[in-house]
This record gives sequence, C-alpha cells and structure tokens, in this order.
Amino acid sequence: MSTRGGRKPSSIVMAARHNMRASQNERGARANIDPALSHLNQHLRGPSTPDTVAALALSTMAAAGVAVDKLRKDYAQAVELLFSLPPDTQIDTGRYFVACVEWVERRFGAGHILSADVHHDEAAPHCHVLVLPLVDGRMVGSALVARAELAKMRDAFYREVGRSFGLKKAARIDGTSRAALAAAVLQRLNAISDPIMRSGAWAAARGAIERDPEPFAQALGVEVAKPSKKLRTMADVFTSKGKKTAEDRNLGFKPQKDRNLSCVGFAPSQAPISPAERPSCEAQVRAADDAPAPAPTPDDDHDQTFARIRDDDMAAGQWCEELGEWVPSSEKPKGTQRAAADGWVADALAARGQRGWEVMRM
Repeated sequence: MSTRGGRKPSSIVMAARHNMRASQNERGARANIDPALSHLNQHLRGPSTPDTVAALALSTMAAAGVAVDKLRKDYAQAVELLFSLPPDTQIDTGRYFVACVEWVERRFGAGHILSADVHHDEAAPHCHVLVLPLVDGRMVGSALVARAELAKMRDAFYREVGRSFGLKKAARIDGTSRAALAAAVLQRLNAISDPIMRSGAWAAARGAIERDPEPFAQALGVEVAKPSKKLRTMADVFTSKGKKTAEDRNLGFKPQKDRNLSCVGFAPSQAPISPAERPSCEAQVRAADDAPAPAPTPDDDHDQTFARIRDDDMAAGQWCEELGEWVPSSEKPKGTQRAAADGWVADALAARGQRGWEVMRM
C-alpha cells in the first residue's frame, strides 16, 4: 500500500474503511455490495475502526524500534491477504475463514495482524487480512509476499488448511497463461463493477492479481486455462537426439587389456626394434627386385589367385618410414622352404625305390 509513484493513493486507513464497510460511496446503486447482507459480515481480528487499525500499525512499529519518519514516503504500510471461496461452495465458511486467520497468525505472528474481516455481502464469500510487514525490527514491504515466498505460502496453506476442507490445488500455469488469466480477472471485475476497483486498496489488489491471478479467478468463476503442451517445431524434431534404447547404451568398445587398436598391429609382448637392427628400405627393395620371378603357368594370364595380407601379419621390421608403406621380406616364408624340402625327400625315396626294383629284376 503506497501513496506515491503515480499509483492510486492507498493506505491502511483506506483499506480498513473498505474492509469494515465504512465508505458510503461503496453502498451506492452501482456498487457490488448488497447492504441487506452486510449484517452477515464478521470481524475476526483487530480494532473495530479504520483509524484505530492505522494507530495499531504505528504503535507496533514504534515498539519494534522502527523510526517511521525515516522511512520512504512510499513505503509498504501493510500486506493484504485475501482468502476466498466460490459462490456455490458447500464448505462451512465460518470454520474455513477462522482456520485461514489462525494460519496467518502461525506464519506471520499474531501481533502482526492488524485486522481480519469476512464479507458475505458480495458475489463470493471472502476474508481480508491486513498484515504488518515487520520482520526482525525492519519493514520488509512486499518482500514478505515475493513470488518465491508466495509459492511456498500457497503450498503450505494447501497442506495445513485447504486439503483438510476438501479443496484441490490449482494447476500451475506459465507466464503467458498467467498474464491472460490476470487480464480476464480484471475484465470480469470491470464488467460487474466490483467495488474493490474503487477502493483505496485497489493498487495492492491489482498487483496481487497480476502476480497470482488463480485465487481471484476461482473466486469470480473465471475458468483457469490448463497449461498447454509446447509443440515441437521441425527444427526441434530434426535436431533432437531422441530417446536412447538399451542397444544404444551398449554401443562402443568393451575394455580389453590385450586389445590393440593400432593399425600397425604390434603384439603386446613384442619388444620394439632399434634403428640399428632395422634393415634399410633400399636393401629390402633391392632384395625383392633380385629375387627370381616365379615361372608362369599356362593359366597365369586367366586364373590368378590373390591373397589378402593384413597389417597384423607383417613383421614390425617390414615397415618403411621413408616410403610410408610395408616392404616384402627378402627371405622366403618358412612354409615355402618346408614344401621344397618335402618335395626333395619324396623325389629321393622314389628314385631309391626304382633302383631297388631294377636290382631285383636282375
């Protein structure tokens, strides 16, 4: 509640005059207050007149050591909490609003409640509670109901009060939906010419509506839009990583101690060859060139057999760093020498057998 900054003048006295039905201009023909039902209103806490409510605020601040004359001219004099129910509610309003006020006392302290008034002469039953924003000897203003604190308060109120009366927790809405809902609430108040718009507490009430319009929407019967699911664009679809399956999570190499991922293929137990022991590339090339070419067979031109040699099958000393490639060894493979030896033995045995046969014939 403030009186500066281009806002509509508001003070504790003005708010208390509305809550206690002390303003005659709110009882006109265009007012939303039914004087025939005003006798049903209840005064639950605080002094009985607007002026004594303001005096209680000043005396409480003075007792806490707050120098009122040193505060800003537009300091927040009070915070107003509004508890409301739908017009067709089946809840016992007397028990419910008493429970609401007791909850405020537990949360902010009984000595900080300036007034609490229940209204039954408007469209929906509701309760106004004026709280002095005094914390540890300091006036904290609207920080008492900041957005983060307001969310905690709403959750705590539902757990401690609302759930026991069968109320349901309102769904959370995003920023765009909140702004649209606040505009709908303000439009409804304007359409029914609600007297709160002409009240001295209108500036504070409008700020509360814009911060959290859901309670006001429920009290006025304005439908609360459900949060819409955000649709994915084509860019989101094509750039999405998608959901990982069990098969995707198992991709990759399993760690093996004896596995070598090098293209050279050194065996783990093979010691590296020193440069002195490594044959030169020129000697290996010359030896390969001097080796006699195998005799061609009649079918060489048409039926050639190609053997694939892997890097793992080559010896470490056959790699030429100058040429950047593998160089065949000048030594014949052990398999070729073994085959030649087996052929020589077979020829010798055959010749000996032939000679023995000729001796026996003689």
